[in-house]
Amino acid sequence: MAIIKIKSTNNMDNLINYIQDDKSHNDNILYYNAIGVDSAAAARDMQLCKMAYCKTNAKFVQGQIFDFAVEIKNGSSDMNVTVNGKEASKFFGKDSVRKMEGNTAVYRIDDVSFPKAGNITIEVKDGANERSASYTVTNEKSKKRAKNVILFVGDGMSLQARQIARILSKGITEGRYNDLLNMEKMDNVAVVTTSGYDAIVTDSANSASAYATGHKSVVNAMGVYENCTKDPFDDPKVENIIELVKRTRGMATGIVSTSNITDATPAAMVSHTRRRAEQNFIAQTMLEDHHRPDVILGGGSRHFIPMDVPGSKRKDNPLTKGEFYAGNIPAKADQEVHAADDVILTAQGPGADYFKGTMDNTEVFFGIVRALGIDGNKNKK
Repeated sequence: MAIIKIKSTNNMDNLINYIQDDKSHNDNILYYNAIGVDSAAAARDMQLCKMAYCKTNAKFVQGQIFDFAVEIKNGSSDMNVTVNGKEASKFFGKDSVRKMEGNTAVYRIDDVSFPKAGNITIEVKDGANERSASYTVTNEKSKKRAKNVILFVGDGMSLQARQIARILSKGITEGRYNDLLNMEKMDNVAVVTTSGYDAIVTDSANSASAYATGHKSVVNAMGVYENCTKDPFDDPKVENIIELVKRTRGMATGIVSTSNITDATPAAMVSHTRRRAEQNFIAQTMLEDHHRPDVILGGGSRHFIPMDVPGSKRKDNPLTKGEFYAGNIPAKADQEVHAADDVILTAQGPGADYFKGTMDNTEVFFGIVRALGIDGNKNKK
């Protein structure tokens, strides 16, 4: 599985054309062209306390691993939390951690999953406070499976950007375009919404994270639901697509980007943090075995090379194996895109039929899982 982030519309279209011409792979590879993953408002330092992180109508893949957490502002750590009527620690078969973070009561069980497809009801009670949330657990599989998936992300590539590329590269005669972009010739087309659960105008981290995990998050975050602490590394995590396919299938994965590899969009396919600016942390954790991509190609070497090497941005020296070195693709650290547009997704290959009409951005994750036929309960030895 590969995730390819490209800044130029025409460069992406040429690459798609090259792959489409190689007919030897078209029967077992699902290609996605997800235009304009991001859009961003200013990042918020203020974090909101919720009774439960996962919002009503959240969706999980059967066996997908996540951290289960509940917070109640001005609450009690003696709160009662049930999953389908059963005390949560008994349902998950793991002890819970109960504590107070200032005036916020916290109930948490890390590294759990829902083992069966179906409906889930979470109920939280704390004195007079009571709240419930409903989730769906799915185990859908495409009739014809894809052997591999390639996800192209044109960062900030809105419908207007694609139209401009079509005009400039193909031309228009008497009101008719002389040709379409190769990405527009893919079999299936969908409109993908991009909002996070804290704002209509989202950002690269949050929206790419929805592609990678199947879950909404907040501006600036990737692979997590935000909690009430200031620590950007302790937020409840949810398993992303690279972790899922490596754990269940032992699949080879790769990330290729024309921007920094630690930039929000490529990083969201691997990392877990509340703050996308923590690029040194992202670089370090990207190398952890459970989600380390087999191919990492892009800019941003300054976050990997030791602090005593000219150009390094690190404040420590944890990387001494020489896996990364200066000379990668140059890119500006401040590259970002800001908008709130719906975007176009085109797809072809096994499982492409999943993409049609108007869809939430989290459905990109479930389309990939469905096409590959992933069972989250399995663990590759």
